Amino acid sequence: MDQPAHANLRPAATLPYLPGLDGLRALALVAVLLYHAGVPWLPGGFLGVEAFFVLSGYLITTLLFHEWGQSGRVDVPAFWLRRARRLMPAASALIVAALALYVVFLPDEVASVRGAALAAFCYALNWQLVLEHKPYFATFGRPSPLQHMWSLAVEAQFYLLWPAVFGQAMRLGGRRAVLGVALVGAAASSVLMALLYQPGDDTTRLYYGTDTRLGGILLGAALACVCSPTQRRARWPGWANSVIGLGALGVLGWICYAIDEFHPLLYLGGFAGVALVAAAAVAASASGSARCYDALLGWRPLRWLGRRSYSIYLWHWPVMSLTRPALDLPLGEAPLLALQLGATLVAAELSYRLIESPL
Repeated sequence: MDQPAHANLRPAATLPYLPGLDGLRALALVAVLLYHAGVPWLPGGFLGVEAFFVLSGYLITTLLFHEWGQSGRVDVPAFWLRRARRLMPAASALIVAALALYVVFLPDEVASVRGAALAAFCYALNWQLVLEHKPYFATFGRPSPLQHMWSLAVEAQFYLLWPAVFGQAMRLGGRRAVLGVALVGAAASSVLMALLYQPGDDTTRLYYGTDTRLGGILLGAALACVCSPTQRRARWPGWANSVIGLGALGVLGWICYAIDEFHPLLYLGGFAGVALVAAAAVAASASGSARCYDALLGWRPLRWLGRRSYSIYLWHWPVMSLTRPALDLPLGEAPLLALQLGATLVAAELSYRLIESPL
């Protein structure tokens, strides 16, 4: 994995390319975009981030297994350097651009984003949002253009810790030990969220906290222990994997349609349930035998979006936060959405071609 789950997480050239995972990234991205655009018929679109988390854990752990298989160790400093080299340039460009836009167009509000910019650059924005009690689902005034980078902070903190944990587990008990650590960690994260949840109370701490949101990432890591793209020994026939994958997509779509951000079950195992379904969707594609499923997810427009998902994710929220309907632009819902998506795609394509691809 060269970038966070929102990015093109294609493993090194020696690992097989799984086009279906690009398609999954694209679908998760579309769900998040539509949710942030305020589309009323997808109140659970924010759960696309949970699919990103599962993908991130799966792909990063797959790469760690690959490195261990080649050298018998994980070079943790080199791993961190590769992640920083891939993650930070595009994110830093976004942060600088957001600050510049505020300086030029909203000088009176620069102070409100200065702290967020520093926290985002340090990949600690999720904890700053917790400390400042800034809920994800209830915004008063203009939302921070960098608020969406909380999820990148959670992933970066996972990247900081997981390689060392992975290496120690491999030395002590091999793949089974890694699987055990990942499953216990995922369960502990979900249990902690449930224990801290109090109906009617602010859920900011639960939603942003690294400890309470690692469940999906660790489930993805656990999946990598039992479902390797380099060892495609199908446990079920291809048609069964296609049924599993398509069924998982259907369930995820229904959840995004039926569940909103205030549903209490989200914090009582709901996020873990979404992660499990997303893991099934990933596993079906990683099997390499689900031809119908992979043909759907490998559709060229989906792969195009999936490869650019990191840049699109980075840029979509600053664009939307600066073009609020009625308040910033006198446009109807449809024209405004078209403008927001168009501006996002242009900015993301520039970032992808000029910053991400050269690296």
